[in-house]
Amino acid sequence: MKRFGNLIAVNNLSFNVDKGNIIGLLGRNGAGKSTTFRIILNLIKPDAGEVTLDDKKINLKILYDIGYLPEVRSLLTNLKVKEQVQYYANIKGLSNKDFRKNWEKWASLLEIKHYSNQKIKSLSKGNQQKVQFVCALIHDPSIVILDEPFSGLDIVNVSIIEKLIISLKNANKTIIFASHRIDDVEKFCKDIIILDHGKIVQFGKIEEIRKQFQKEEIIKIKFFTDTEKIITTINDLKENYKGEIQVDQKDTFWYFKVLNVELLNIIKKTFMTQFFEDIEKFEISYPSLNDIFFASVDNKGLNNLANNKIDDIFVKKQYEKKALHIINQKLEEGKKNNEVSI
Repeated sequence: MKRFGNLIAVNNLSFNVDKGNIIGLLGRNGAGKSTTFRIILNLIKPDAGEVTLDDKKINLKILYDIGYLPEVRSLLTNLKVKEQVQYYANIKGLSNKDFRKNWEKWASLLEIKHYSNQKIKSLSKGNQQKVQFVCALIHDPSIVILDEPFSGLDIVNVSIIEKLIISLKNANKTIIFASHRIDDVEKFCKDIIILDHGKIVQFGKIEEIRKQFQKEEIIKIKFFTDTEKIITTINDLKENYKGEIQVDQKDTFWYFKVLNVELLNIIKKTFMTQFFEDIEKFEISYPSLNDIFFASVDNKGLNNLANNKIDDIFVKKQYEKKALHIINQKLEEGKKNNEVSI
């Protein structure tokens, strides 16, 4: 727990991260993400509770094994790129020999080696972000905290960072990944934490959380041609499971909505065995992470999710755009409120 005056920034927050796993941290501005990171890094002391690694309380030795990419860059812009990275390497106690070896590795991977002798302030925002990445990784930490890692990056550099994160995972690094870009979290993380007003409102595997929010099962099928045999089979299903299945056809797709997994499996087996070669597209619909996020931090969102109709599928993209717009608004509000960042 952590208080700032009357504000409870972190409220009885407790979670664990398995070694070699990537866990995503989602929350609106002011939800407690940055405060959580600062407590982990021992930059601020919690009012109650503690952070442990392998059942050992975080100490200076453990802190040296953590790499931290802050949301707001902490670069000395008058330094040259290589000087800046070596500055952080020295803080982490890296020898000159290990620095040279690690510099070659990370600078090459992030494509900034040719900027070695340029001053930080002469670089673009995207390249400064990549320098910050090298600073976070120069000591080859086993734990990596990434706070908004795609900030300021163009599409080319996004691709480079995506490959970097995958390489870190493949190297068995433990990663805590915070982003307001929900698609990024969904892309890299199997486990998530959703924070709201300093509390954990969701914690676990994304697929398991999805199942909790799945109020009905929806199969979406597009056939190359709606043959007479396919139509007959659909009508038979409607007749045999009257009251248990809802069937609609919109925009060349057939939608089958059922309330239990057993019937979903019957429909899936029927079409996949009898009409496999006739199927152009087959999907099972699940709540998006956007849906889950807004349902978790807003009770109205939960009610909307519970009352979803098949028609809602067709406005999903508009809903997601609105969701991202709301997130960006909250980010701007956070900046105006002078949220502290390192």
